[in-house]
Amino acid sequence: MSQLRLLLFILLLIATATQRFAGLLLGLTVLAINELIHLLLQLQGPARVRRRPLSSWLNRLPAVLRRRRGAVRDARFPTYDRIAADLGWARFSRRDFDFGLRERLLQAATVRLVDGHGIDLTRNPEAARPLLGEEAWRLLAPGQRPSTDRSAPGLTLPELDRLVTSLERLRSPASRTDHTPAEPESGGAERTS
Repeated sequence: MSQLRLLLFILLLIATATQRFAGLLLGLTVLAINELIHLLLQLQGPARVRRRPLSSWLNRLPAVLRRRRGAVRDARFPTYDRIAADLGWARFSRRDFDFGLRERLLQAATVRLVDGHGIDLTRNPEAARPLLGEEAWRLLAPGQRPSTDRSAPGLTLPELDRLVTSLERLRSPASRTDHTPAEPESGGAERTS
């Protein structure tokens, strides 16, 4: 580094002699930048052992192994990632719930109502309302305009839990495993065969 300083000093003298004031300014600027770089290179971080990141070791692997590692990264589950993101944002604001998770839950409710009860949510919303329940209906009613207010609070975890539970109850009567009757019998009258 001292040889570089000597060389820069000689160039400063030559630039000053040939270019006068402009050469002096240029030479001093180059010297200052050199000293700054020298000081930056001498800076040390905290006194700890610096380990190589895992990526530097993986870059040494043969190309075949690197391609396989990239294939695993690309084989993630993007739909799962989007649903997880929608769940997180739904708690942030009502707008985020309406534009993300609400659409997914509305699709699930539509499928469950058609498959389990033969009710089309868009054509016969009044028949779907008692099956969904009032809280789920308030949040998922079709034709409802999405909120654009980011300051309106999103859904809490208990609200999301109750909403999903109400959608889970919409499964078809034939597939019930909890042995509860699909339709409650009226009165206490018993059937006779």
